Amino acid sequence: MKVTLKCAKCGSDKFEVPARPNNNSKVTCGKCGAIETYGKLMKAVGDKVTKDLERQLGKLFK
Repeated sequence: MKVTLKCAKCGSDKFEVPARPNNNSKVTCGKCGAIETYGKLMKAVGDKVTKDLERQLGKLFK
């Protein structure tokens, strides 16, 4: 499964991420400069994957 993360402010999928990020590391949007923590972005990715899997499983059991 491929997940594309987009900036909440401008919709870009380009980010500047530290080489060895931790949950408190700052991630910067490469287009608009918006800043978010790595941990918050990874949680958003996990939530999206979970939602997508639940939707796909629901289709299998209809």
